[in-house]
Amino acid sequence: MPDFRRYPNEGFPYLVTTNVKNRQPLFAEHYCCQTVIDGIKFLRTALGHRVHAYVLMPDHMHLVVTPRESGNISQSMPSLKLHTAREIGALLGSKGGIWQARFYERALRTPKDVEEAIVYVHDNPIRAGLADSPEDYYWSSYRACILGEPTPIDVDPLVW
Repeated sequence: MPDFRRYPNEGFPYLVTTNVKNRQPLFAEHYCCQTVIDGIKFLRTALGHRVHAYVLMPDHMHLVVTPRESGNISQSMPSLKLHTAREIGALLGSKGGIWQARFYERALRTPKDVEEAIVYVHDNPIRAGLADSPEDYYWSSYRACILGEPTPIDVDPLVW
């Protein structure tokens, strides 16, 4: 098995992607999405991470997030995944995980990297054929980031 090492990049935002096990479309269900939204809110409010953009797709999610100064994305994501797996499992009457074991993250080191990541996140539903425009997709931060409208999660401005 490859040795995936995660290196701390304190203060940098990350583009994080995590997939549902077997790419099942669990997030086609409103209650599953709401459970993940509540978990992301916990990252913001209880752990102090700054969430800059997000999208929940039927079988995966993307986040642009800056961990708090003493935070570590490698610790926060497994916690988020464990909590949401338990909650969704209870809702579905199943045991076991809902997420693939790993997640993928990329440190965004320049404003251009961040801008491209946020556009990528917001355009994901269009590329997947789930919406005609980013503002039409409910489980996305586009309306908050670009239009200043409310979305399920408040987003944090990026401060360089």
